[in-house]
Amino acid sequence: MRAAFTRTLISLSLLSSQAVWAIPFQTQIVIDSTDNPLSITSADFNNDGNADLALTSYSNDKTNNEIKVLLGAGDATFGTAISYTTGTAPSSITSGDFNGGGIDLAVANSDDNTISVFINNTDGSFANRIDYTTGTTPVYILAAELNDSNIDLITANSGNNTLSVFINNNDGSFASKTDYSTGQTPNAITASDFDSDGDIDLAVTNATDNTVSVFLNNGEGLFASKVDYTTGSTPSAIASQDISGDSYPDLVISNSSDSTLSVFLNQGASNPGIFYAKIDYSAGTTPAFVSISDLDNDSDLDIAVSNSATDTISIFSNNSDGSLSPKTDAISIKAPNAIIAQDIDNDTYIDLITTNLESHNFSYLKNLTAQTPDSITFTAQTDVARSSKITSNQVTLSGLLNSTTLNISGKEISNPDNTTTQSAEYSIDGGNTFTSEPSTVSNGATIRVRLLSSDLYNKTETATITIGGLSAEFNVTTIAENETPAEFSFTAVAGVEPGTIITTESITINWLDTTASILIAGGEYSINDADFTSASGSINNNDTLRLRLTSPDSYGARKEALVSINSGEKTATFVVFTKDNPSNDSGGGSSSLSIWLSLLMIGALLRRRLSRSPA
Repeated sequence: MRAAFTRTLISLSLLSSQAVWAIPFQTQIVIDSTDNPLSITSADFNNDGNADLALTSYSNDKTNNEIKVLLGAGDATFGTAISYTTGTAPSSITSGDFNGGGIDLAVANSDDNTISVFINNTDGSFANRIDYTTGTTPVYILAAELNDSNIDLITANSGNNTLSVFINNNDGSFASKTDYSTGQTPNAITASDFDSDGDIDLAVTNATDNTVSVFLNNGEGLFASKVDYTTGSTPSAIASQDISGDSYPDLVISNSSDSTLSVFLNQGASNPGIFYAKIDYSAGTTPAFVSISDLDNDSDLDIAVSNSATDTISIFSNNSDGSLSPKTDAISIKAPNAIIAQDIDNDTYIDLITTNLESHNFSYLKNLTAQTPDSITFTAQTDVARSSKITSNQVTLSGLLNSTTLNISGKEISNPDNTTTQSAEYSIDGGNTFTSEPSTVSNGATIRVRLLSSDLYNKTETATITIGGLSAEFNVTTIAENETPAEFSFTAVAGVEPGTIITTESITINWLDTTASILIAGGEYSINDADFTSASGSINNNDTLRLRLTSPDSYGARKEALVSINSGEKTATFVVFTKDNPSNDSGGGSSSLSIWLSLLMIGALLRRRLSRSPA
């Protein structure tokens, strides 16, 4: 009975923006954990149309040696792993239909110099292993049809520098090995019809002497002596397909010591099976494995490389002629090793599955190409009011092939009732309802973002929208604090009766960040229409302020009230003039001068007091 499918925890962290990531991938999604997962293969083992997985695993003391088989549900989830015992230290796994009854498995066991063959029971379960003797320390195994019959097996034997070829007996059993001399420390194999003569040839990387050896097939599964080509330093993996579009397979090799990818283009029709000198591309640090596939469905073949020392997968997009764009890096986890390309969620786009040695697990990077829209831009807004909800321009999604999830992130805000809300929200298709919850969007949807601005001056807040492999920001910056506070003043009043109480209009204080002190001389003040007072006090931003004073007792006189906010940071005066003497008695001039001089003295004393006040 098929095991129940167990869903694994999925990280929703996405890659930055489509402009940066030519082929966008979701960050690592763990499938399951296991010890020393050196190698992995994928095929439809139970013939249900979904991709399944099989990988090698062994304990550190090498007492537990096995392969694990996981049957896929077609949605990137897998059933519980079923284990099968192998030889000691299984280091490489391959798959193929060895007897016409379904996809079978074969494993190279590096410590006991054998391969283990597991024949499929036609339902995705496997019979017990049958072992065959290899050369010394087989570290890599490959399945390929070498003599125009059933699938055969080949191992790279790093201990005695040989390839071992096992020809299928046409029933899923294999004849004893035939060995071919390689370069020093062979460690990876690929198979293709390099010379376009209708049979499958082999190429093997040699880690110690920095070469790749090409073996041309004579048509019967027998091979001519090797022809060597110089690689980068310590070649670690090899793959072959036609990346240049001329119908002749090329070679792609990762070099672990100089962190490069070497491409050997086939000379094609002029010299089939002969390769031009390598073209190198910078990979991540210590590349371990290489895979070739059409990652963006544009009909040319792209390349993925696992970088064990930088915990990344480098993606090289094909320029449609076999030349590669500079790498972009997707994050894996702790020493990725083997990497395979397979559509495990049935969305027609190729995902990448890796084994991760230091984290003892295997995981995949979901291909987001079909779920990534064309670039969108939210126009940044500046000089906005503090603590205000600011709405962006509206953008329209284009380029989406499949519907996908939209997420938004901003800043978490604590509420008085101990709940939290998000500062960032969005609205779809012009609606007035904004939300911070994820939702599904399709091509043609319109999006607006709403963001709560900071409560500080000259502070930028950011909302980030993520849609598939695309992210876009909406930035909102509050108005800068005015170092010289805004002017405030009171309208002078003239022609009043002597001895009359005169009150100013109300003004609003709008530049303060915190509570400030207030002093007055020559009059009284009122805050927010409270009682008038002449005592020192405090005032806050957005408070209203009025002044009042009693006009002079004589005609033709002047009087002022002087108010100071924040220890002299800003001052204003309120001036009142009494009307002229109805009898035109000029004696009032002497009285007016006396009062004016008195007020000047009061003002001087107030300013002196303010200058002594602490800041």
